[in-house]
Amino acid sequence: MFHSILFPTYNVSIPDEPDNEDPEDPGGGSGGGGEDEGPTTLNPTFTGSRKNMNLWETVLAAFPNAETYSIFNVTFDATSKIGASSPSQYALVTGSFPAGSTLTITNEGAILGAGGKGGDYGLVVGFDGEDGGTAVLFSSDATLVNNGLIAGGGGGGAGGNNTYTIVTGLPAYLGGTTGYAVGGGGAGFDGGESGLTPEDTRYIEQKGKEDRGGAARSATSGAGGGLAAAGANGTAGGTGGGAGDAIHKAGYTVTTSGTGTTTGTVSATT
Repeated sequence: MFHSILFPTYNVSIPDEPDNEDPEDPGGGSGGGGEDEGPTTLNPTFTGSRKNMNLWETVLAAFPNAETYSIFNVTFDATSKIGASSPSQYALVTGSFPAGSTLTITNEGAILGAGGKGGDYGLVVGFDGEDGGTAVLFSSDATLVNNGLIAGGGGGGAGGNNTYTIVTGLPAYLGGTTGYAVGGGGAGFDGGESGLTPEDTRYIEQKGKEDRGGAARSATSGAGGGLAAAGANGTAGGTGGGAGDAIHKAGYTVTTSGTGTTTGTVSATT
């Protein structure tokens, strides 16, 4: 699970669920035999899927001696997919790496904000869709090399106000089911849920996917937005949710490069 290294560089592979085991110290670290020389560079590589990830906390959980390092080269490999459980959460927060340390993040996979929920059905006016979530928040200076995809979540589509019969040709009193005009969920990981019906149910068919928003449920509701795209407005007063941002630098110095795609707003101050 953890690969051997040549001191003073420590390469660590961290799968989906770290085993919280401290890799064997190659010498000179807090658990090794050297007295004057400590580890310098830690190279964690992440694989698989995670949500609401605090990078520093995850590194520290996998390698408790991480605070003794001064250079961190973090890689998300091509199998990695980082997302958020709701638009109010970031998919990835860098967290508080040791003061004076150097952080480089290389993304070969996908880091996606969560999709916004679709707007609820309204008897007179449809409800608004939810805004999509932001993918990455920086909490320190860093270098970002994006060779994969970083994208904000899509906004949820607006809710509508019409109903219809789901079972074709059958009215409700003959066994037909009433359908409601709810908005589609925005694209993301996780994709946004559809809007709510008056029965407090959602339509799984209208849930947003990783690469596209959920379709509008009916004529007066709106479709969910694609990655980093706003949800569609309805025709019954509801407004689609706003697009999620790709990156929030929060005032830190973040140098970016790479051959990948960044979809959505990159904010220097938020």
